[in-house]
Amino acid sequence: MAVAGPPFEALTEELLAARLAALLSNHGHVPQSKHGDCLRDLREVVRERIKGARDGRWSKADLLAELIRHGGSLAPHRE
Repeated sequence: MAVAGPPFEALTEELLAARLAALLSNHGHVPQSKHGDCLRDLREVVRERIKGARDGRWSKADLLAELIRHGGSLAPHRE
């Protein structure tokens, strides 16, 4: 999924934070109150993969498990 906007080099921390929050809310369905914890844990998982955990691979199932741990899902919530 491509996110339209300026090239990565032009992203400010504020813009990046806004995009990540939108992705967590709109696609991961993570409650806003859990965004901070979710991002912290996702950063840690990325660090582990960079260090070679699971051969540096991250599956869709791994990502979904992190989203679910923070109250998210891939399916939209019904109101």
